[in-house]
Amino acid sequence: MKKTKNILMAEYVISVIISLTIVILFETDLFADLKGLYTGFRQEEFIWLFVMELITVSVIPLSLKIMKIKRVKSYLTKDSALAPEHLLKIGSFRILLLTLPMLANVLLYYLYWQTTFGYMAIILFFCLFFIYPSSGRCESETATEN
Repeated sequence: MKKTKNILMAEYVISVIISLTIVILFETDLFADLKGLYTGFRQEEFIWLFVMELITVSVIPLSLKIMKIKRVKSYLTKDSALAPEHLLKIGSFRILLLTLPMLANVLLYYLYWQTTFGYMAIILFFCLFFIYPSSGRCESETATEN
């Protein structure tokens, strides 16, 4: 279980570091040529905004409640020998549900210079605190209920 927790933690931390690196690179003007590159493209901006709002609104409840779904819970608890492997699959999926849209929103914020993308990235970042892969959480999500 410790190996699974460490892998999930690495995925969690690396995705946050990548997002922060993108922010630092744009804010220090190392990518000054790309900042606001697509500011005048209103139709494409609207489409991206609509798609990312839809994705953000749908992945947050799914990622927060995925471990409570009966089929997922039975998948995690049916075989205690395979529980760490199952937790790794579902946990990685759960982390990716939040971090991939967060990365996309960070990039789109700087490319379109639209604050809505930034707000969605911040909301997804704060949602990451609710799925933090601690040892206690890993144990409780794979434990069978009495």
